Amino acid sequence: MIKILIAMDESDYAMRAVKYVARYYRPDAAEITLFHVLQDYMPAGYEKLKTVHPVYLQKLQELKSLSVTQRDSIQNFMNIAKDELVSAGFPENHISLIIQDKKIGIARDVILEARGGDYDTIVVGRKGTTAFENFIFGSVTNKILNSIKNRSILIVGTR
Repeated sequence: MIKILIAMDESDYAMRAVKYVARYYRPDAAEITLFHVLQDYMPAGYEKLKTVHPVYLQKLQELKSLSVTQRDSIQNFMNIAKDELVSAGFPENHISLIIQDKKIGIARDVILEARGGDYDTIVVGRKGTTAFENFIFGSVTNKILNSIKNRSILIVGTR
């Protein structure tokens, strides 16, 4: 059984990666993990503040609300991706969804998951949802490509 890690964000490229796997891998011979790292919008050290200005406190509450919205949004997107795989014949029990809070950095967290989960293939979209989309490869994709050795990396583009 081949273990496949698909790095997910809410980009078209991530969904293309899912569709690529659905089309070119055998459903009975693959275990797939859809993996997303949540961006941390909270400023460093905010939890250590003893007193907080009311305006700053309001902004912190807005950021916390944004984090909840982000989690719900990516959960919905990943459920759609899972449905795509199930429709292609992949057994539901061969598909895992992991949404984790950022520990080190988005790319480094994906790299740690790839190594720790002993995946055979890592699938990433060519670009993600960040401001770096104008580059040939997205920043996260580039870091993954340059950091992971001894595993296949599949970069899915527009076709």
